[in-house]
Amino acid sequence: MTTVITGRDLTLSIDAVDHDVQTRGYTLTQEHDRQRYELIDGPHHEVIDVTGSLEVRLMADWGDAASLCGALWDASATDPNTALDVVLESNGDSWAGKVYPTYPAGGPGGEGKTAQEVAFTLPVADDVVDGLFVRTAAVV
Repeated sequence: MTTVITGRDLTLSIDAVDHDVQTRGYTLTQEHDRQRYELIDGPHHEVIDVTGSLEVRLMADWGDAASLCGALWDASATDPNTALDVVLESNGDSWAGKVYPTYPAGGPGGEGKTAQEVAFTLPVADDVVDGLFVRTAAVV
């Protein structure tokens, strides 16, 4: 059986606030820094670090009581070194981790009658146990 996942199967929660209604999409990326060592008995590969980022695209929500744009702007200005909790869900699986705040690109501002969109990339905090984001599989 084929599994088809669309954006409507995704959820996004940052700092315990759900942002599904405004979110157009997100992409979590985690990459290994893999080093190759040439040893006497042959090559050896070793992961020495893992880095990550969370790219978020959403409709601007400036002025809303639960505004992600406003919360990220304020956190970036006042406490940029404190990571925020994030929970991502897709088709029953969930990922939990932490990201550092950044100023949302694309706002405040806009063009004529076009709906304002913002996009930003949040660096994943690398000081959590078991790597960066931890996946919990859906129970079937």
